[in-house]
Amino acid sequence: MDGDRGDMKALCPMGVPGTQVSAVDEINGSTLTFTARGQVAELQRRVHAMVKMHNQHHAGGDTHEGMPKGGMMGGDHMMGGDQKMGGMMMPPSHATVFDLDNGASIKLMPTNEADLQKLQSAVRMHAQRMQQNGCEMMTGMHHG
Repeated sequence: MDGDRGDMKALCPMGVPGTQVSAVDEINGSTLTFTARGQVAELQRRVHAMVKMHNQHHAGGDTHEGMPKGGMMGGDHMMGGDQKMGGMMMPPSHATVFDLDNGASIKLMPTNEADLQKLQSAVRMHAQRMQQNGCEMMTGMHHG
C-alpha cells in the first residue's frame, strides 16, 4: 500500500502550483530546495512525506528484497527510482528535511562517503527533471 504510485503522485511537491526546485552541492552531500508562492504548508507536508518514504527505502528494510538498492522500476520512492535517469542511480543516502518560510529543503548525505559525487550528480539531474517534467517522472511507466 505504502509505495503505491497514486500515493507517490499525491506526494509530489511539484504538484503544488508554482513550486520551484533547485539542487546545491554541499561539502558532504546535496540539498534539494522546494519553494512555492502559495500553499507552503501543503508543499512542506509533501516534502516531509517524501523524505520519510526515502529514508524507509534506503534504510534497507525488508519491503523490497532482491531489488537494487538504487531504485525501483516505477519510482516508488523519492529519489532515483526512474530507470531513465541517464543510467545514473541514486546511491544509498539519508535525507533530512528543513522547513523554510516559503517551502522546504532536503539535505541528502550518502551512506558511503565514496558515493558523494555520484549522489550530487544524481540529485542535480533529479531536480532538473522534476523542474521540467513535474510529477511525470515519479509515476514511472504510466504516461506514454
